[in-house]
Amino acid sequence: MSSRKSYALCFVLLFLWPAYGAAQLIPYEGLSGVRQDLWEETSWTGGDSLEITYNEARLPVTIKVLTFDEGEWRNSDLLLAEYNAEQQPEKLLTQEWNNEQWENAEQEIYYYGTSEKYYIQTFQRWEEGRWNSIRRDTRRFNDQELLIEWAIEDGYDNYWNNSRRYSYSYNEKGNRTEYRYDLGMGSEWMYLRQTLYTYDTLDRLILETTYDHSPVEPRLSMQSVYQYDERNNQTHELSQRWVEDQWQNSHQYLTYYDTRNNETLYVSQNWLEAQWENSYLFRSGYDDHDNLIFLESQDWAIWDSTWINDFRTTFEYNDDNLPTLRSSFLWYNDVWEPSERVYYYYEIVNKVADNRLARIPVRVYPNPNDGQFTLELPAGERDSGRLTLHDASGRLIYAAPVSPGQDQIRIKLVDVPDGVYYLQLKTTQEIATRPVMIRR
Repeated sequence: MSSRKSYALCFVLLFLWPAYGAAQLIPYEGLSGVRQDLWEETSWTGGDSLEITYNEARLPVTIKVLTFDEGEWRNSDLLLAEYNAEQQPEKLLTQEWNNEQWENAEQEIYYYGTSEKYYIQTFQRWEEGRWNSIRRDTRRFNDQELLIEWAIEDGYDNYWNNSRRYSYSYNEKGNRTEYRYDLGMGSEWMYLRQTLYTYDTLDRLILETTYDHSPVEPRLSMQSVYQYDERNNQTHELSQRWVEDQWQNSHQYLTYYDTRNNETLYVSQNWLEAQWENSYLFRSGYDDHDNLIFLESQDWAIWDSTWINDFRTTFEYNDDNLPTLRSSFLWYNDVWEPSERVYYYYEIVNKVADNRLARIPVRVYPNPNDGQFTLELPAGERDSGRLTLHDASGRLIYAAPVSPGQDQIRIKLVDVPDGVYYLQLKTTQEIATRPVMIRR
């Protein structure tokens, strides 16, 4: 599989599973195409382009990747999706263009349990005229459709070996209380690490305590302590390591918000020589609809105690608050140098009525978080809607329906990387967008 193809697909879509039986392969609503331009020397040149088609259930069935080469767009890769009667993915097939025809490259096969809440995802690679299984993921869920186990096996010559396993426990309110990481040893599992979670009376995460494996008993390793403001926004995360029978500071994160609970500044600091030393920061801005319009990063230069620009990303939106352009810049020779720009194109589907005049006062907490957070809506009647979470490049991370009058939504994302994500809630008359930062 080409690295260009992998990047091109990843900057739009991601296949994740927010709940049992709910595998998602959905880009932004109505997204029909994406085009990436790269800045080379003094001008723009084509990078990658995607063309997307859908079935009657509005699920993507084909995603074609084209690459700009020698002045024209050429076929590169093709993703074909098949679904069962419940609109769950059954097979995702990736093919590559060999200048004459499409050839098999990789595929993912899904099996969904019937008596138990689980599904198996098998990854295969086309080698020497046959499919060779290289990885198998098994995810199991409890009665509340919360993930309780994710086991990964590596395939070799038709044999499976345990690779790693993640286990999760929850309290009666659905808050995660325990996380355990095991390493595969042939057909066995070896315990490596465990994290316990503590909450306050408002169900806000206030303490994470991590233990490492020890032959005698679990050994304290590190802890993270969280603080919040009066609006339930997470403002402080302090991480400490257990050294010589006491807690020693390691690093901390400081988060600031505007009056609408949008995160505007995120500062990372490290504990060096008995004091806090700046490390890096993220600064962000929003429009009147709470859409993120810029995100920039700066690094701390210790040698002269000043902030140095690193990168900047800007966003533009249409009347439905869907992104139409993402532009990236790098700091070079004291100016913002263009890096890439990505255009998003949409079909006309289910236009949100007058969303510029209706804003939902939504709160996300804790924020930043470890992938487990709560979306709080004001009390009162409202229409049903749809909740989506995307990363900065448009990939769908999570999607779920919202019931009429629902005032609280708990979200747990366990298999996504750290980073900044963008949550959007849509009803027929309202819309809200919030940034969500995941850091573990």
